[in-house]
Amino acid sequence: MNGKAKVVANGKIIGRDPHTLAGVPRAWSTNEAGALTVTAAAADGVQIGGRTVDGTAEVPSNSGLEFPGGRVVHSPTAARRSWR
Repeated sequence: MNGKAKVVANGKIIGRDPHTLAGVPRAWSTNEAGALTVTAAAADGVQIGGRTVDGTAEVPSNSGLEFPGGRVVHSPTAARRSWR
């Protein structure tokens, strides 16, 4: 990685129904408290804070998200996502 970033997906997750985003693994939604969640199998390679997701997990606003192929989201928040 050379330190350059680019947006590879952009979307808005609203509500508890699962959403999919092109180029981003699995299903995304919000829980009862409004926090972002992801539902993925371990084989999907989605990690939150260095831990592999296997089921449904909340994405804390100060955690890092990692996807296969070295794609990383730094300090995600429920309102805004920058995928690189």
